[in-house]
Amino acid sequence: MATTVSTNEKDSKENENSQDESDGYSRWNHLPDIVLLEIYSLLGDTDRLHMATVCRHWKRMFYSPYLWRKRKFMFGGMLAEESAKKACAYLKIFGRHLRVLTVGFHAPTLRTVKSISRAAEIFFKRMTFLPELHLKEFTLFHINMEHYWHFLISRNRVINAVCRFLRRLRFLHTLNLVAARLTLSDGCRVLESLTRGCAARTLRTFYMEDIFTSSVFPVIHKRYLNAVSKFRGLRYLYTNYNTVNGQILLNFAKNLGDYFERLTVTIDEDVSRNLIPEDAWVKFARKCRNIKVSFYIYASGFQHSVTEALVDGIPMIEVDIVSWPALVSHRPDVERRIPLLIKHVADSYYKTLDETLLYLLRKCNRVRELNLYCRLSVATVETLCKYQQEGKIDLHSLNLSIHGLTDEEWAHLTRVRSQLLAVISRKKGIIITSEHEYDDETESDEDSNSDNLE
Repeated sequence: MATTVSTNEKDSKENENSQDESDGYSRWNHLPDIVLLEIYSLLGDTDRLHMATVCRHWKRMFYSPYLWRKRKFMFGGMLAEESAKKACAYLKIFGRHLRVLTVGFHAPTLRTVKSISRAAEIFFKRMTFLPELHLKEFTLFHINMEHYWHFLISRNRVINAVCRFLRRLRFLHTLNLVAARLTLSDGCRVLESLTRGCAARTLRTFYMEDIFTSSVFPVIHKRYLNAVSKFRGLRYLYTNYNTVNGQILLNFAKNLGDYFERLTVTIDEDVSRNLIPEDAWVKFARKCRNIKVSFYIYASGFQHSVTEALVDGIPMIEVDIVSWPALVSHRPDVERRIPLLIKHVADSYYKTLDETLLYLLRKCNRVRELNLYCRLSVATVETLCKYQQEGKIDLHSLNLSIHGLTDEEWAHLTRVRSQLLAVISRKKGIIITSEHEYDDETESDEDSNSDNLE
């Protein structure tokens, strides 16, 4: 009798365990698809393949296009061709889902460039003839053809394959060729392959910083000028100062107009041979009314006169200065030039904020609330008061925190605040603060003014 009870208890426990296992399997089986996709996206290819063998539903999710839209392939070493064949196997199954592609060459040497060039030829040939190719972003990752690629046959093999591939793209909107360091002929071939295909109209963002070798001066060559002038859809361009001149700016103004939004220019070498005149920048800014220009100035550019390139007519919004050269012997000269450069930037572009603010208020006459934490001239605050009195603007609330004023300017600003308080009705409020108001006495005055406004 005791044996029977023990057997029944054992059977009951086995049933409970099987029930728990069944419930656990049921919970995993009903896992939402969005959760499965998120888990898949965090795994490598091998783990994804193992996960796909769990059940049929997980296998179907394994082939979801969402998981295969981005891909990076690196070809390097003597086995680069084998890596290219594996990449082609991926393209055969998932190539139609690919939207973002990065291709790079890993540590090329004089011994391995032949194998890498053959791998690139195999891969790009498969990409070129891939049906239903909808690639939108492509990066050729720091291939640096200036070093190790001294064999003409290997270099031409890569350039030919890349050009055929770029000409085939019909939906490309972002291209990154940073640090490609091509010869003048090869660089122009790449640009011409873009302009002869659909990319001339579809390309929106183009990163072409250091696309040419350091010894190439492309703006004096007609072939380069013709290739660059054929882009019709560019909105963002990142390039070197020596790849742009007045003629190119005027071509951009003519072909792109208000669609051109951002131009980022790098200065890392002598630019004295290609100084863009102020009138060219002015005409360019007049046609491209939405353009914003940024300058990146590296330490190597400080060895030459950079200030000559920063003329008044540039629609500048940002200047970034990388001021620490690798060579110790160059540092004293850089330290001497930096203050001069900063002073030049301040003298040339300091009026931009005040003028832009007044232009904004004149155009957007329905602005009712304005809050600024910045440095403004007292004249700008007086102009705001004048606009309010004349009815050109109708501010209900104005909060200005103005910094960097002298004692005389602050005293003048206090009188301006009284005028503003007089022209704004009781139901509206205005508060003007500055760094001078951080002591206890002034804070109490400000509190009393705020109480009166309320």
